[in-house]
Amino acid sequence: MQLTGGRTAEIGPASPASRETELGRYKARMYRAIGSRWYLEVEQNMALLALGAVQVRFYVQSDGTIRNLQIVSEEGRTEVLRTISSDSVRLSAPFEPFSEGMKTQLGGGFWEEITFTIY
Repeated sequence: MQLTGGRTAEIGPASPASRETELGRYKARMYRAIGSRWYLEVEQNMALLALGAVQVRFYVQSDGTIRNLQIVSEEGRTEVLRTISSDSVRLSAPFEPFSEGMKTQLGGGFWEEITFTIY
């Protein structure tokens, strides 16, 4: 997933492909939660932000909590963007627990990467 921009924007409906799977629907809800927090923080801190991109990686556990949140890569002046991006993920969790079907499919959880970009 990638979040880009510099103003608050409405995140559109999930793609047809993501609506077809339980995991796709789960990720769409997760992205909306993270994105809505991120866009709000970007709007509130616009004067402090510079062009840049931050990629974060984290593990979503079957109970909806996250662990091992880490910055994978950065480009540009990312001091504020790094904080906003990692906080958006951390503060959006916990997500809903996995269904039994997702637990069967994924076991204990899955890794996710999101790139946050200001242009």
